[in-house]
Amino acid sequence: MKSTQNWSRAITLKQFFFAAFGLTTFATAPFSAHASEVTTDQSFTDITASTARETLSNDAPDWTTARLAIVHQFALRQSLRFDISRVSRFGLRDETVTVAAYAPVSNKTTLYFEAMKSREHNFLARDTVQAQLAQSFEQGYGAAIGVRHARYDTSNVTIGEFTLEKYFDNYRAAVSVYSSHSSSAGNAVSYRAAGAYYYGQRSSVQISISRGNELERTAAFLPITSTDIRSINIYGRHALDGAWALDYALGRATRGNVTHHEFGAGVSFRFQ
Repeated sequence: MKSTQNWSRAITLKQFFFAAFGLTTFATAPFSAHASEVTTDQSFTDITASTARETLSNDAPDWTTARLAIVHQFALRQSLRFDISRVSRFGLRDETVTVAAYAPVSNKTTLYFEAMKSREHNFLARDTVQAQLAQSFEQGYGAAIGVRHARYDTSNVTIGEFTLEKYFDNYRAAVSVYSSHSSSAGNAVSYRAAGAYYYGQRSSVQISISRGNELERTAAFLPITSTDIRSINIYGRHALDGAWALDYALGRATRGNVTHHEFGAGVSFRFQ
């Protein structure tokens, strides 16, 4: 019974974490095969305001993100997310609009879709489209497969993902592999291990560790390149009462020869 309750929480909590902190890179996509185990069809809306800051070891200006997100659950495994963000890097700013949705395909299969548009696209992609399909199995096992396509001014990047996960008691463990391709920068592969502890209907703490190479812009207006990355992130949500909750995120990442330290905080309000 505990496992089923935790699965029901996982899909909702993940949706909110990525809305809150902009953890919308493909390697941290909000995905749970056990979305099919959601046990309530209660409709609700969450509004989250958050901010995050990254300090860089090369004395470059801090990276900052401010975000406002709205997540509405209509029914079982049916939710819609809308968020706007302002991201500052390299002394420049990008503003984005993102729309994402979960929808059931069958009793054990869930579809996730996301589209993002950047108005300035100084360093972020001009736009991205992402689709993922998750399948839950017996005894808490699940698998997910997906693809994400990002358009930049001079090149495109396509990323494929495969994830295996396992739920037990109040915990989740998952491993993922990501394969990226760009016509200008070639291929790259990265790996991610993640774990989560659920201690309430709206509360959890999660950790992820990533290693490998990613295709990205290392500075504004530069072409896409393959960058070695190593990262560890801790993030969570703690419910204060039936309506309010606090979100937090801590992280350390090495991209090439530059080390990033991140801190994020947010507040969420739920109404029905």
